[in-house]
Amino acid sequence: VIVAFMIYIRLFTNPLNQIAQAMSSLQSVSAASERVFEFLDEHEMNDQKEISKILKRSNAKGEIEFKNVSFKYPDSEEYLLKDISFKVSSGETIAFIGSTGSGKSTLINLVPRFYDVTEGSILIDGIDVRDYKLSTLHDKLGYVSQKAIMFNESVEYNVSYGTKEKINKEKIKECVKVAQASSFIENMKDKYKS
Repeated sequence: VIVAFMIYIRLFTNPLNQIAQAMSSLQSVSAASERVFEFLDEHEMNDQKEISKILKRSNAKGEIEFKNVSFKYPDSEEYLLKDISFKVSSGETIAFIGSTGSGKSTLINLVPRFYDVTEGSILIDGIDVRDYKLSTLHDKLGYVSQKAIMFNESVEYNVSYGTKEKINKEKIKECVKVAQASSFIENMKDKYKS
């Protein structure tokens, strides 16, 4: 009888322990989500300070300038990038060469504000990227990752991904031609629907 009683107690306490662990995890998630939402709210307010001259500007040159840019991750004491300055005009090509972890990708990720600079400024056509509303800034930029990513969708979907409006087939074919993938896609069974 005592053995049966002990087994029943054990069967009853295990689910209670699991519930207690789940509640503890839920409290941690709740606290973390509060911090995330505070961060998002702060950035949303910063985005609203977009200056009117950005909207009026129709003579975009496509010039990007880094002025004394330094960057360190929030949890780091050391700078990953320190006092970087250069200017790239429209049509120019620039290459960043360095070993793994030297900050090449981070440098590029500062332009669309995936991270904000710690010191200095990044200008697009003379305007600090922090003064752009994020959606406006992202509309001005094209980004090609080092890693090619294809969604399990059609060629049309993958080519037009990230656009706000529907792209016609001629534009998709033009993009594929520029990417030098026309012959490959034309030989596929369903071509652009593949």
